[in-house]
Amino acid sequence: MTLFGSRPEPRPITAGSASKYSQEAATITHARGLLADTMRQVCLKRYGQAGWEEVLGRLSEAGRLTFREPVGDFAWIPISLINELEVVFADMRQEGKPFHQGQALAEQQLKVAHPWLMKLLSPEMIIRQGGTLFRFYYKGGVLEIESVTKGHGVASIWALGQPSGWYTSGASGWYSQALRMAGAHKVDIQHEEPPVEGDPWRHRYSVLWE
Repeated sequence: MTLFGSRPEPRPITAGSASKYSQEAATITHARGLLADTMRQVCLKRYGQAGWEEVLGRLSEAGRLTFREPVGDFAWIPISLINELEVVFADMRQEGKPFHQGQALAEQQLKVAHPWLMKLLSPEMIIRQGGTLFRFYYKGGVLEIESVTKGHGVASIWALGQPSGWYTSGASGWYSQALRMAGAHKVDIQHEEPPVEGDPWRHRYSVLWE
């Protein structure tokens, strides 16, 4: 899937023949509060407190109680509540679409939560450190780097528990924004859906940049 401009097609990436990780290992149970606070900040910036109240009004009682106040960037929040917030936000606001959520999350992680990283990161390092960031922000699921060369990286995520849109476009939004923040240009991302057989919760991403 080419997201930005006209670029050469990346080389094909083929699915594995057997699942490397069990369903239990791939299942995400919790995520850091930064994911929720990112959506809150985007909503407040663009639509004010009234817009955020509208979002809260569509959540379950548990969701409203959890997200009424900022939850803290590094608190562990059940993924079911994060998912509920993402779905409501996506239904109500264009900025809540998974691709935009991924972009906003990269901004919050690299500019607000870990600004010191921006002094160290190159596009290649963004790819290489993806697994470390994933483990820090999620309980469950696995992200592995298959290869990194100048201008091209391939990564796989074994994960269940989030809306499918996060895997098909949210992760691509994160990569596109993080790489651009690290100095990359003309970022293209190819997402490969999990195969019907063999590795049903594996998503693969081929990332090209200049």
